[in-house]
Amino acid sequence: MGQVRALLLELAPSLSSTTLQLVTTTAWLPSADGAPLARRNVLHHSVVNGADSGELTAVAPVAPALAQWQVTGIQVDPLTALTALTHLDHQSSGRTVQAPGSWRRLRLGNDLLFWSNAAKVALEILVGQHYLPGLQADGMGGFHGAWQMALFEPRIERQVTQLLRAMPPVCRAYDLADWRDAPSAEALGEHFLSTLVDVAARHWGRADLPDRADSPASLWMLNLLTEHRHVMLGPQAAHEFYADWRNWTDQLRVPADANFRICFVLYEPEAGETGADSGVRNGPQDAGFWRLRYYLQARDNPALLVPAREVWETQENSLRVGERRLDRPQERLLAGLGIASRLFAPIERSLRSPQPEEALLTSEDAYSFMREIGPLLESSGFGLILPDWWRNNRRARLGLRLSMQGADGTDDDLWGDDDGDAAERAIRYRWLLTLGGEPLSRAEFDELVAKQTPLVNLRGRWIELDPAQVDAAKEFLNRRQTDGSMSFLRSLRMAQAFHKHTQAAGDEGQAGLLDDAETRQALDILKDVPAQLPLEDVDVEGWLEVTLARLRQQDQPQQVAEPGGFVGSLRPYQQRGVGWLAYLRKLDMGACLADDMGLGKTIQAIAL
Repeated sequence: MGQVRALLLELAPSLSSTTLQLVTTTAWLPSADGAPLARRNVLHHSVVNGADSGELTAVAPVAPALAQWQVTGIQVDPLTALTALTHLDHQSSGRTVQAPGSWRRLRLGNDLLFWSNAAKVALEILVGQHYLPGLQADGMGGFHGAWQMALFEPRIERQVTQLLRAMPPVCRAYDLADWRDAPSAEALGEHFLSTLVDVAARHWGRADLPDRADSPASLWMLNLLTEHRHVMLGPQAAHEFYADWRNWTDQLRVPADANFRICFVLYEPEAGETGADSGVRNGPQDAGFWRLRYYLQARDNPALLVPAREVWETQENSLRVGERRLDRPQERLLAGLGIASRLFAPIERSLRSPQPEEALLTSEDAYSFMREIGPLLESSGFGLILPDWWRNNRRARLGLRLSMQGADGTDDDLWGDDDGDAAERAIRYRWLLTLGGEPLSRAEFDELVAKQTPLVNLRGRWIELDPAQVDAAKEFLNRRQTDGSMSFLRSLRMAQAFHKHTQAAGDEGQAGLLDDAETRQALDILKDVPAQLPLEDVDVEGWLEVTLARLRQQDQPQQVAEPGGFVGSLRPYQQRGVGWLAYLRKLDMGACLADDMGLGKTIQAIAL
C-alpha cells in the first residue's frame, strides 16, 4: 500500500498522508488452487511424474472459478478521485514509485486504468457543459437537487456508450455478497460518471450561491451548490416545482429515431437581399431574409437530407429513403419542431402554417441562431448546418494599418553625388482601418456602425464584428489625428521594427536591424493605439520603400571616385565602401566598416 499511497499523493498534491484512510472490502476474482489467477496469465501446473525418472508431465489446468477475496485499498472522496484519476496516464503502469524504504515498480490494473479513462470522460462532460440542474426523488415523497448528465449531443453519447462497453468485468466485482448481484456495466458506469459530475459542479459552482432562498428556484439552487441536497418544500409545492422542471427539460429532448433526425439548414439572403426589414413575415413572397429550412437528416449519412416539403407530400404513414424507414414522418417532424419552437420564436411563428417548411429570419435573428440557439439545438440532438464562413472564420478582425510615404525626390538622389539629405525630408503618414486585412474606409466603417448589429454584409461577404473592437475603433478615430508627418529616422525605425516583429513571429530568418530596446522606442507611436486594434501592417511607399529595401538587402552601393584634393587612389572595393558611408551619412545614420585589418578602412574614412 505504500506504493499506492505515494502514487496518490503525487497525483493529488492537496492530500496529506495523515488523512489517507485504509479500507477493506471484498472482490470476486477468477481463482484456481486456492489463489486468484495472475493478471493477463493462465496458470499451467506441472508435477513430477515418478520420483526416479524425473520426467515432467503436464497436468490439465484446474478450471478457474470465481472466489471471494479480501482486498485493502485507500478511500478518497469523489472530488479527489476525479483529480487523481484524470492525472493518471497509461504510462504510469510502468514507472517507478518510491515506497517506504525501497524503490519498486508499480503495475496498475485494468480496472484502475478504466476508471481513469472514465474520469477523463466525466471531465469532458463538465468542460463541455453536458449537464443540467436536476431534481431526483428521494424515496420518501420528496426531492433533492442534483446535477445530471445531459447526453443530448450524439458525439458525447457515443463516447459514453463506448466507454461503458469497454468496462473490465473486475470493475463490477467489488463489495458483493454474491457475484450474481453484480450491477450492469451501464448502471455502474453511469453512477460513477453522475457522481463525479454532480460533486464537481456542486463544488466548483459555489461562488454563485444566491444571497437569499426566498423562492423554490433559489432554494433549489442552494440544494445544487451545497451539501444540503433535500429540497425543503411542502408536498404540493415540491410536486408543482418538479412538474415545472420536467416541462423545462422536455424542451431539450428530441423524439429519438434510429434512422433520421430533424436538421436545420441556414441559408444566407440571396444576392440583392438585405434582410434588414424589421418585421418578419412567413410566406414564400417574402424576400430579404435569411431562411432556416427544415429537413430530415439520415443519422448514418449526414449528407442525406429530405426536405420538409417531401415529408408533407408523402401520402403514406411511413417514409422510405433507400433502406431507411421512418414511421409517422409528419407527426415526428411537427413534434420536433414544436420542441425547437420553445427555444426560438421564428420557428414558433413558422408553425402557424399547417405544413411548415422554413422560418424567415432577420439578420439579428440569424446571428442569435448561429451564436446561441443553433449550438443548443445541436447539443440536444438536432442536426445543424450553418454557412461555411461561420464555421471556419466567422469573425473578421478590425485592425490598423500605418501608411508612410516619402514624397519628395527619389532614393537615387541619396546614392548619387548631390547634396540630398534624407534626414531633412519629412515622411507623411496616415492611419487606416482594416477589416480582415483589407482596407476599410471611414465611410464604410460608419455604415457598419450605423447598422448596430454584429452581423453585417460588407462587399458581398457576411461577417461578425467584435463590439469591443468597434468601440475601440470609434474612439481611436474620434480622438486621434489620423494623418501627419514624422522624421525619416522615426519612420525607418517604425518600419524596420514592424518588419523585425513579423519576421520573428513567422520565424522567417533574420530578425532585423534593431535590438529589442530600439524596437520598443520605435514603436512608441503605438502607445495611444487601443489594445483591441492590432497593427496589421506598416506600408511604405515612394523613395522610402526603395531605401528600406536597399538597407535590408544590402545592395551594392555605387562606387565613389576619389574626391578633389585626395592624394592617392581607391581600389574598387574601397570606392564601394566610401559610397556606402556617404549613403548612410545622407540617411543621418551611423555606419560600421567590417573590412579586415590592412584593407584600408582609414583611407575610406579620409576619402569620405
